[in-house]
Amino acid sequence: MTPYYQDDWATLYHGDCRDLLPGMTADAVFADPPYGAGVAAWDALSPREWLDLMPAVAPVLAVTPGQRNLLTMPSEVGDLRYRWTLAAVMTNGTSRGDVGFGNWIPVPIWTREGVSLYGPAQDVHLFGNPRSRGLPASIQSDHPSPKPLAIMRWIVGLLPGVSILDPFAGSGTTLVAAKSLGRPSVGIEREERYCALTAARLAQGVLGL
Repeated sequence: MTPYYQDDWATLYHGDCRDLLPGMTADAVFADPPYGAGVAAWDALSPREWLDLMPAVAPVLAVTPGQRNLLTMPSEVGDLRYRWTLAAVMTNGTSRGDVGFGNWIPVPIWTREGVSLYGPAQDVHLFGNPRSRGLPASIQSDHPSPKPLAIMRWIVGLLPGVSILDPFAGSGTTLVAAKSLGRPSVGIEREERYCALTAARLAQGVLGL
């Protein structure tokens, strides 16, 4: 496979993760899949078949499934078993939910038997205004649902191991977060326009993001 973008820390591939994941490995996977919320054409459904590929990729899997999908996630993904849920709480969240504003992002984690998640951290973290998101204005407007950079730095920093793989790279926030933490990462993105956004962010260097 020829990378769409590559530097000393990050590698990005353009394609469907279901086609590209076989043969890839990492210490941990972070996935922010479509929620089925309808914010864009690619978000009309919430596919799950990619989950079947995860046990062969990494011993740790973290997912942001959205609040509505949280209780439909499986307790086991192959030999990966549900272990814990992180909560990124936005003190003044502005997205809408069924009962009002959506103020938190759940992050369930699955691991292989014997893998420790323990560290000097808490499982809930408070974040400020998510509108800033740590993104250049062009990226903020061109992607309908980018994750805030501060939240992704927190999640990536809690995952054990070194290398990170993101099968739904979007505008590249996971790869930018990993790079800023000195962790190598691989991303896969199906939409070429978002690959271009990710490449532009990564090419700026950590200090420019």
